Amino acid sequence: KKHSLEEICQALLCLPIPRIKAFVNLVMASCSHLDSKSFVGITSSPHCHYSYSNISKVSEYLSKDEENYEKIMKILLDFFLDVCSIPTYKSVELGNYFRFAQDMTMVDKSHSACLSGRVYGHQSNKNSIVSGYKVCCTHIDLGKSWSVPIKMDVFSPTDLVQTDSTLLAVYQLKYLLDATDLPFGDSFCVNSADSAYGNAKFLSPLYKYDKLVNVVRLRGGSKVYKAFSGEQKEKQNPKIYGQTYYLIDKTVTKTFKSKNKKTKEDIWTEKLQTSIIDCACDEFIEEPIVLGNGKKGVKKIWCWKNLLIRTKNKNSMKDKPFDLLKVEIWNEDKSKKIFDRDMFLSVNGQSKDKVSTQESYENYRGRFGVEPCYRFSKQHLFLGKFQTPDKQHFLNHLLIVFASWWVLYAAKDEIVLECPVWQKYLPVKRHIYPFSYF
Repeated sequence: KKHSLEEICQALLCLPIPRIKAFVNLVMASCSHLDSKSFVGITSSPHCHYSYSNISKVSEYLSKDEENYEKIMKILLDFFLDVCSIPTYKSVELGNYFRFAQDMTMVDKSHSACLSGRVYGHQSNKNSIVSGYKVCCTHIDLGKSWSVPIKMDVFSPTDLVQTDSTLLAVYQLKYLLDATDLPFGDSFCVNSADSAYGNAKFLSPLYKYDKLVNVVRLRGGSKVYKAFSGEQKEKQNPKIYGQTYYLIDKTVTKTFKSKNKKTKEDIWTEKLQTSIIDCACDEFIEEPIVLGNGKKGVKKIWCWKNLLIRTKNKNSMKDKPFDLLKVEIWNEDKSKKIFDRDMFLSVNGQSKDKVSTQESYENYRGRFGVEPCYRFSKQHLFLGKFQTPDKQHFLNHLLIVFASWWVLYAAKDEIVLECPVWQKYLPVKRHIYPFSYF
């Protein structure tokens, strides 16, 4: 049954969450008062019936610690999955499946020296290294550019289990797939992630899930291997890795400098780097494409089956083959590349053969919905502007951001975008979603 936005907001008030009335009011206000310049400014929304002083009370009492934060986020996730329509994607081999995307956004807290657990990270809009919080998110793709978070965590350098943001992403997927009361564990899921997760640390522990397929970008210049197919020697461990290939456009010879440990003299060594393009591909696709900005082009996709990467830090990859895709985007007459840097994608998982080359590319292409999600969260939901001296208060604000996204998604079919006369130049109205502001 499809629920109206009013029914969803009324049902939210019945959840066993501290300060639930004030919490729901802040969520409704943050969704409806997008012109506010600060988080306190949303209290002037007609949907907010509390004074600005209640913001500090919600921030303090919503959850007391990180364990309580996890419980409340689980309550909210269960609620929204139950009352909102969750579409699935269809595949010939997989049937109906869920589409995930994972990424991390940096929240600048350089000015907050009293905040605990800050780390250094790169912030793309400033193109600089800042001190703050890494917010790691797992999103579910709900179609029509809706990439809504279903798990949000702050990376903590003192955590003994998730010692970096990559392991935190692994933890989030395991959490979603292992939960018996969530619909993801029994269904096929295709997860997309950028090159920060294209390593054995991320891919190896997730290989055990037979219904999970990861489409992850690999860094240019990385090494991949064919499986060894020669004769094995009796008195020797069996060889696993065969010919080495590099993820580069063409085969090159590079010169490397090193030092002799005894004489301290410089040693120059030449090394041949064989491009993956010199290896015969198993599949090739060339077809027209329309980019997000409306430009037409041609995409070329090469596919190599059952390649390997090296085991690293005890994360075994020798028995976990993957498919490699090389993607090039050319202009319409194929005279020039639209993107100078080619894209290399790995398709990992026990069910990887059930996802076609075209579907793998389309799944990864849908990952870019997380970028406007972060931008909208920082510009309109105050993910980056919420000021507090306490980390737990910041986590409680993440709960408001989390719930706001689901309320916005629930409202998408009930709101109408009213444009000024001078902006009504499009022949057909676009589907309503927050990214229309960009």
